[in-house]
Amino acid sequence: MPGPNIRVVEDRARVEGGHAIIQVAGVAQYQGDGTIGIRRLGYEAAHLSSEGWRIAEARVTADSYDVRNGVASFYVGPEVTRHLTPDDQVALDINGIAGQAVLIWPAITPFYEGKTEFRRFSTRRAAPPPPPPEEDVTVMTPRPVPPPEPVVPEPVTPEPLVATREDVAPDKVKDKPARRTGLIGVLAATVWCVACFALGAVIYDVLVAETPVVATAEPTPPALPEPAPETPPETPP
Repeated sequence: MPGPNIRVVEDRARVEGGHAIIQVAGVAQYQGDGTIGIRRLGYEAAHLSSEGWRIAEARVTADSYDVRNGVASFYVGPEVTRHLTPDDQVALDINGIAGQAVLIWPAITPFYEGKTEFRRFSTRRAAPPPPPPEEDVTVMTPRPVPPPEPVVPEPVTPEPLVATREDVAPDKVKDKPARRTGLIGVLAATVWCVACFALGAVIYDVLVAETPVVATAEPTPPALPEPAPETPPETPP
């Protein structure tokens, strides 16, 4: 009678590793107790128990099991997988399923209890470390720290204020363009007057130079009458 169709795969749903699934195909329903006999071929201590390998016959119990679509799955944890290596040839028999199967145990990722880069923390908590032995400890009271000395700031010499464009009143800033415009008008008028005066002088010189000079005889003044001789005053006798 041929044995049952059994295979062992790693339980990828348990990311901490160390878990495997023993699957038996062709099972419509299962009425066993979930115990599994694992016998390592070629060794004297060949029977696996929860404490390790034994010479006497022993069995391990699956953490859980179920039947889906004609396949019975038995889930075992690190208590089983840590005792097996990928080159072990084992014979499996499951309570409630007739016969046994011989196979090579597959490679199962080892179980990690601590956190690594690719794994999470195990749900198990390590026992707390024992308390340290009691010793005579002298408690030192720290001395109070004196307050720091106040820092006197150095006197600051005020710098002379320099008027900037922002400091000038807005009305004065607005008057500058008007003053500049008036000064430009005065300069323009002055230049215009000087130009007109120079042009008038040039025209006058041209006209005077072209006008002929006519000589005129000066009139002879009339002869003045000669003065009468003065009569000496008479002297008394």
